[in-house]
Amino acid sequence: MLLFESLGKQKHLIGSYQDLPPESTSGIVNQSFMWWLNRLFSTGFCSLLTIDDLDHLDKPLESAGTARQAAKAWALRRHPERRFEFPWQIGQAFKGTLALMVIPRLFLIGFTFSQPFLIASVLNWLDDPHSESNAGYGLIGAALLIYLGMALSNLIYDQMLYRFVTMFRGAASSMIYEHALDIPDGTLEDRSATITLMTTDVDRIIDCLVTLNEFWARTIEVGIGIALLALRLGWVCLMPLVIVLISSGGSIYISKHIGGYQKIWVDAVQQRIAITRSMLDSIQTVKATGLGQTFIQLVQRKRVHETRQMAKYRWSVVWKNMIHNLPWALAPALTFVVYAAQGNELNPTKAFSSLSIITLLTNPASKLLSAIPSIAAATGCFDRVQAFLLLPTGPQHAAKGFVLTRETEVDGSPHITEMKYMTSRGSPDTTDLQKPVISMEHLDIRPSPSAKIVLKDVNFEVPLGAMVIIQGPVGSGKSTLLRAILGQAVCETGFATVTIRQPAFCAQTPWLPTGPIRDAICGGFSAGPVKEDAFDKDWYATILHACALNSDLDMLPEGDATRIGHGSGHSLSGGQMHRIALARAVYARRKLLLLDDIFSALDRKTKTTIIARLLGVGGLLRKANSTVVLVTHDTEQLPCADQLYVLSDGRLRLEEPREGNLYQEMGSDTVDAGELTKIPELATEDKAAMVSDANEIDDLRRAAGDSAVYKYYSRYVGWMNAMIFVLFVTMNVFASTYSGM
Repeated sequence: MLLFESLGKQKHLIGSYQDLPPESTSGIVNQSFMWWLNRLFSTGFCSLLTIDDLDHLDKPLESAGTARQAAKAWALRRHPERRFEFPWQIGQAFKGTLALMVIPRLFLIGFTFSQPFLIASVLNWLDDPHSESNAGYGLIGAALLIYLGMALSNLIYDQMLYRFVTMFRGAASSMIYEHALDIPDGTLEDRSATITLMTTDVDRIIDCLVTLNEFWARTIEVGIGIALLALRLGWVCLMPLVIVLISSGGSIYISKHIGGYQKIWVDAVQQRIAITRSMLDSIQTVKATGLGQTFIQLVQRKRVHETRQMAKYRWSVVWKNMIHNLPWALAPALTFVVYAAQGNELNPTKAFSSLSIITLLTNPASKLLSAIPSIAAATGCFDRVQAFLLLPTGPQHAAKGFVLTRETEVDGSPHITEMKYMTSRGSPDTTDLQKPVISMEHLDIRPSPSAKIVLKDVNFEVPLGAMVIIQGPVGSGKSTLLRAILGQAVCETGFATVTIRQPAFCAQTPWLPTGPIRDAICGGFSAGPVKEDAFDKDWYATILHACALNSDLDMLPEGDATRIGHGSGHSLSGGQMHRIALARAVYARRKLLLLDDIFSALDRKTKTTIIARLLGVGGLLRKANSTVVLVTHDTEQLPCADQLYVLSDGRLRLEEPREGNLYQEMGSDTVDAGELTKIPELATEDKAAMVSDANEIDDLRRAAGDSAVYKYYSRYVGWMNAMIFVLFVTMNVFASTYSGM
């Protein structure tokens, strides 16, 4: 039975289970020795590894499942929250995995502390002239059992530990990401803080989790070590403990400061990432204005500043490592000196078995010491993540300043049709025809709780089915007014009502998901490819015509099946992205559309065509009786307006719609990118070939090593620092090897 249970069953699995990874289908022996990794190692040795060479992730490790577990536990947290509520709830979510790790760790402790008894038995057998051969064979078997048991216990424990680490990383990163999507705009001064939390902070917490999980085991090992040493040396067993306690004082002192030092360093990292992200987001503008070198120097200065801010933390790590090694270096010598000074006899059996116990005692003791500052350093990361997860996610309007009707109250805030799965056959919103869709009275609006009021005494009313245009100069607060309608701005001292559920919103800077263009328009990216039964082909064709996308799609190699987004090899112009985002909003058939200057990146001909087909007399949105609020700097849309509001100096005033040529353009909120609908200079295939060649060169460098990297580090480290490093490493190796002889 054991033999059959140990055999793999991959080839016997039915269809739905064929894609299970070998980690899930391997037998107990294969799992224990992790032989299922040999195929991957062999492939990596013989050729360059690719994504296709990697096996599927084991299902319990998938981020979607771990995130659900963690989210459920976090939803059940205490109110008000304790300081370490986040790690406590994560532990509750994965308590089963944590409990299973205890079993192999206890076996490892047992096998480890069997070594002194094995050493004593071997020395007694060698010292006894009448020893029998069978006893010797028994000792060989015992040694094999102990060291094989140590290896297997350690392997199984480490596998369970790092499975837990993987689950935590997936859960924590997903929770941070999901929460970042729910936080209203303006709540965070720097959105790149989420990147720092998901990278630097999560990495530091993971280092702490590995150490923290060992804390209880190391404590048990220290207690067992002291007890065994007391049986052999009496009260002298306290000498290693004294050294440990002395070192603990230094460790605790370091712990008081290392957390603050690390927080200073992480804040500096966050500042550098924020500047770099801002530069990359506007890379075309940076290049066009000739500010490339200026930004490079700025980022380099931030990197130097970050390194200097890291200095105190790194010195704390150096002192931590020195204290960590004190028990290991001093305990054996001082223990035997004190024991010999008492006039006690020290025979070989007692000496070697005691030495092994001291080693087994000082090793966990020193790691316990190093764990204290490491855990203290990670507390700042725990605090940052928890503080972020506790940021409010609902609408930012004040209680007295914003009222949502029953139709609008869905999960506590208006739903925005920007990333949700959309079907064109849904039931229309139910709205009282006698009431305005949007009503604001004497409202003061600020973008975020900490920002100044940018719109004062706003009076704004939008009837059902109206086409409303809001016009104003750059920075006048037009986008803030749209965010207030969405519940994403702080509204004070007045009264506001939004009666339509789930408005569609087109942002000033469009974002499109990675995938086919059709999925980006129809919303299938949120639940896999668009299902045919949820796809309205006729309505989709009408939308493409209205948004003037047919000619663009005809020029693409695969039409609307062309993949866009990160790593797709095909990029879109700014105007194309705006039109796809507009098509997505119109396809959803929402009764309220909020459009934030979406025509700014279009050429005059394309703009006129879309306005006529959507907003003009007989336009698609007119026929659907949709309510449209359009923010614009342009005057060409003015003849389409039923109501015209002009925004300036923080005041909104209603004016009679006039002909567009009576107004002067008031500036643009975005750079006019033009409409780049022509075929690029290089075809997609040529670009893909260039990328493939570059990747092949990078793969060769990865396989053979890139000497330029080592030259770069050598040049900046310097020969003097390098030689000092080599000297101290050599001294450490010599001293540790000599002491063990």
